[in-house]
Amino acid sequence: MLGRCALVVVAVLVTASAAAEAGQKSGEWIVTTRMFMKGLPAEQVEMMKQAGMAGMITGEPRVAKQCVTPAEAAKGLDFDMGADSGCRLANKVVTDTKMSADMICSGPDMKGKGHMQMALSGDSAYSGNWTVDVIDQDGHPVQQEVQFSGQWSKATCEAGAKK
Repeated sequence: MLGRCALVVVAVLVTASAAAEAGQKSGEWIVTTRMFMKGLPAEQVEMMKQAGMAGMITGEPRVAKQCVTPAEAAKGLDFDMGADSGCRLANKVVTDTKMSADMICSGPDMKGKGHMQMALSGDSAYSGNWTVDVIDQDGHPVQQEVQFSGQWSKATCEAGAKK
């Protein structure tokens, strides 16, 4: 179960990084994330359902507010994955409006690789996705697909927006 939770954490961390750095505007962004996981044993799926995490494996949309500082917005699409994710980006290609990279995960909870891509739509919206195939700490092959999008909301952040 810990390995599967690590995949969920990677999704949250990377999507937060993408949200914080994808757009050209600072302020509050509304981020929608959909995650699909394949290869989970039935008992693990049931445990995730009981823990209230079923939507994280079936593509149920999750919406959050993300606060983006001017410094983060200035980076555009040129960002790296957080150190806590256990994954890194390689072969990254970044333009003013698009980013693609290979994902390499070598953390203690999962090992594998995948691909990520993102595109800006002007300075107030973006979308992207990634797919990663990993072996979790229990030796199970798991495929995770994440689709995400962000829409700039306003110049100031509410107190509840993630930083």
